[in-house]
Amino acid sequence: MENKIIVLAYVGTGKTEITKRYEGVWNPSSDSYRYVWDRDIPLEQRKGSLNRIENPAFPKNYIDAISKNIKANIVLLPLTEKLFPLYESKDFKDKIKGARMILACPPKDGFDGYEMRYKERGNSQTFIENRRKEFPFIIDKFGNAKGYEKVTVHQYLDDALINHGIKLEPKKIDKIDAVILDMDGTIFDTERLGIEKWIQAFKEFGIPAPVETLYEKIGLSGKDSRRFMQKESDIEFDYDIIKKRKQQLIKEYIAKYGTPIKKGFEELVGFLNSKKINVAIATSRTRDGTMHYIQHAGKDVDKKFNVIVTGDMIENGKPSPDIFLHTAKMLGVLPEHCLVIEDSINGIKAAVAAKMRVIMIPDLIEPSEEIKQLNFSVKRSLLDVIDFICSANSMDKASS
Repeated sequence: MENKIIVLAYVGTGKTEITKRYEGVWNPSSDSYRYVWDRDIPLEQRKGSLNRIENPAFPKNYIDAISKNIKANIVLLPLTEKLFPLYESKDFKDKIKGARMILACPPKDGFDGYEMRYKERGNSQTFIENRRKEFPFIIDKFGNAKGYEKVTVHQYLDDALINHGIKLEPKKIDKIDAVILDMDGTIFDTERLGIEKWIQAFKEFGIPAPVETLYEKIGLSGKDSRRFMQKESDIEFDYDIIKKRKQQLIKEYIAKYGTPIKKGFEELVGFLNSKKINVAIATSRTRDGTMHYIQHAGKDVDKKFNVIVTGDMIENGKPSPDIFLHTAKMLGVLPEHCLVIEDSINGIKAAVAAKMRVIMIPDLIEPSEEIKQLNFSVKRSLLDVIDFICSANSMDKASS
């Protein structure tokens, strides 16, 4: 463990973000390493850190994971009340002997800064309240612990470490040569419209709409949506008849009002076109349905894309990576040079599986706890994507 730096950092200081952003940093909360200490817990019980920590095999598995699987120079470990005895144990100290130990603690009056971060991350109020109760213990026990370099983290861990003299090397980011956009809920405000018309169609047939299921299927292809709704819904209904009525209702709306376009779409696509960055649509919708929406959006939308890939062009829909890999191939761009913009959980999973950079712009649903472990960024508008690309490609916003 010589030449290693082990940082015990309070929950919510941004360990995962630092791992993504800087070279040579390891954080054992990724799924690939979590299995190391979860292996003795039945699959159905692997939910949340509490079960992992209370597993009798946890301490040994956790310490083994840290000591045997680390190639990084800087190791970020969570600082919690339940883990404190483990970090103070002889077994742990023997395994990390020779490492430079840093204790990253909040200031005594610093919970408000953490609470803001928790809310930014979408943590539940219950999570926040549990951290608030734990806060005095952290200050007392860890603040007085011996044998550590002490670092005060007011809000962001990387700022605190850099100020303490720790060198953090930003990861080299591959240039973005292509931007692949989902359609429904990302460039067109049609996900909301679809849910509304599904509910109306169910109502017309006197059937209660399976609203939760409708939200959960967002991002799936037509055939996968059918299977999912028929499997997950507690009510019996004729999928084809209700879907046909839903489609009629949407067509009537589009014919009258046009396809609603999301804020920032024109600016983003205009920017990409001016910088000669490939831009594509990759949607689970059929070709006919896609072109219907595009044609009714006006403004020559179809001419702004190099490629339009639809769900009926590939075998496996999202969350399989097929549609994004196929789009990259059609563009002649390597996956690592592609940026995917998505609004759905299924789309995020597909893009991550394709080894592409991903930005989620939430529409009807926020990032779930399940996908928060995946490597993606969250923005609130298509306009924010422009700054992201400028930073990655070292360019300004001015037109070429």
